[in-house]
Amino acid sequence: MKKYIQLKEGAEITSTPFKTIQRWKRDGELTHPVLLKIKGSNRIVLDKEPFLNWFKEKKLGQAPSLKDNLKIYGDRLKAMREARNLVRRNMVRR
Repeated sequence: MKKYIQLKEGAEITSTPFKTIQRWKRDGELTHPVLLKIKGSNRIVLDKEPFLNWFKEKKLGQAPSLKDNLKIYGDRLKAMREARNLVRRNMVRR
């Protein structure tokens, strides 16, 4: 059994979309000791056992509340709303 796995393998094991794993990495949820960079390479891998423990503790069976979702995604939603309004205002009616 391998000690280290690639991000795609971690996504397959946990049945999580690969983009979600990338987002966790980008947002800083996945950090050392779960996420490791191989010395002398640009490859980033997951330490399998800590990753699975982290996944069980932090992600399984826990859905964020509406309040938490608004904290996390509020800025993105606001930017999307503003962009939609700008597009609607700039549309030419026939």
